[in-house]
Amino acid sequence: MTTPDIDANVLRALYTHLSQWTPPGGQTIVYPLQKFEPGQSPYIRITLLRNTPARMTINNGGIHQLQGILQANFVYPVNAKTVAEPVMMAHAGSLIEYFKSGTTIPVSGKRIEIPRRPEIGAISITADRVQVPVSIGWRIFD
Repeated sequence: MTTPDIDANVLRALYTHLSQWTPPGGQTIVYPLQKFEPGQSPYIRITLLRNTPARMTINNGGIHQLQGILQANFVYPVNAKTVAEPVMMAHAGSLIEYFKSGTTIPVSGKRIEIPRRPEIGAISITADRVQVPVSIGWRIFD
């Protein structure tokens, strides 16, 4: 049987867990729908991406695997204080270590699992920003 409000509870649990991490560069963490004006300081933009639930049993009730990606984009404005690439990788590595494979986060009497090592994506460079994406896969059985 599906837990009432499981989707909202997963979101809250992931964001609460993330809020307990201290970014090594002192960046502001920006959540969806949060008002934020990017200035000339680095920040981390968060997005929660959900995937299609997978039914784990044959019957229509049963257990589903809810899954998705917690995406953290480390954003560095291009200016006189541009951060070196090894420092960017160290910042991303700190988040990867915090959400390392095997991490569990309690929610609604169940637990969110981080089943594999989070990964750093391709660095994106535009005229005014450098972005380093970190993708954190998660799942919960409900």
